[in-house]
Amino acid sequence: MMLMKKIELATAKVGGKFTLTVLMQKRIVELIRGAQKLVDTQAVNPIEIVLDEIIGEKVKLVKK
Repeated sequence: MMLMKKIELATAKVGGKFTLTVLMQKRIVELIRGAQKLVDTQAVNPIEIVLDEIIGEKVKLVKK
C-alpha cells in the first residue's frame, strides 16, 4: 500500500493529523527502544510499522 494512502487511513482512524502525529511519535520511540511489532508486516521502517499498527487498530492514544 502506498505511504500516502496509509497516512490517510491512519488519520481517519485516529481522528486527525495532530493526534496521528502524537501517536506515531510515541510509538516510534517505543519501537526504536526495542518494543516488538504489534502487527505482522514486511515493513522495516518504524514509520510504516506504526502506520500498519494504527490501521490494524493495535495501538491508540489514551487521553488523560
